Amino acid sequence: MTTIRIRPLLLLPFLAAAVQISALPIEVEGMEEAMLPERILSRAYAVLGTPYVLGATGPTGFDCSGLACRIYKDMADISLPRTVDGLMAAGRVVSGDILPADLVFFDTTGGPSHVGIYIGDGKFIHAASEGPSTGVIVSALGENYYKRRYIGARRFLEWKIPVVRIPISGTSEVESVTGSLPSGMTLEYQVVSKLAEDSFVTIRFFRGTEEVFTRTVKAPAGGEGGLSPLTTQPGHWSAVVSTVDGVEQYRLSFSVSE
Repeated sequence: MTTIRIRPLLLLPFLAAAVQISALPIEVEGMEEAMLPERILSRAYAVLGTPYVLGATGPTGFDCSGLACRIYKDMADISLPRTVDGLMAAGRVVSGDILPADLVFFDTTGGPSHVGIYIGDGKFIHAASEGPSTGVIVSALGENYYKRRYIGARRFLEWKIPVVRIPISGTSEVESVTGSLPSGMTLEYQVVSKLAEDSFVTIRFFRGTEEVFTRTVKAPAGGEGGLSPLTTQPGHWSAVVSTVDGVEQYRLSFSVSE
């Protein structure tokens, strides 16, 4: 399955654009869940520079596990264990790539004793109690100190792909999105039939004048026909749904930013 690709360190523009997706003239299902990692990282960036305070969960100070617990609770309404070893025991083991909003763990005292929030590009945000900089800072997993003490990552969120539901009703509709949507975001698509009989429809995606995706699906009367996921790239796009004999049912135009 294709996954959402998030470009680290560009969080706030991406979040704003993703909010715009939720306002599309068509229904987008699952956007709230899909945006949870972005909300967590956006909040983590917002508290950079907050002092380290042992036992604190904010807002004027954090320790390492307090930072993770507070942000997950505030942004995702998820109550996490308060201790580092409790967090490591509770999360799902990450065996592949570490994804943004995963928690990364370190052994600094003879067991799980430090935790940070992964932000992508090999970096994480954490509340450091000692070192050249303290408080809530950004560090790299490749730094010698953390590289030697890294013991694994855990996941507490399900990464979900939003589903775009495109309606067909027997009358041609043309809609467009103002502004630009983010590049590199994967969406799944469903054609939702409002017709009284089963039908076959073809959906085509164009980037400029180039056709980059086409598929014919069965749309059961009052039901849905599923399509493969598609990842947006920069440019001007259009999605066109037509009957198998070429009668256009729906057209959506949108732009994708760099």
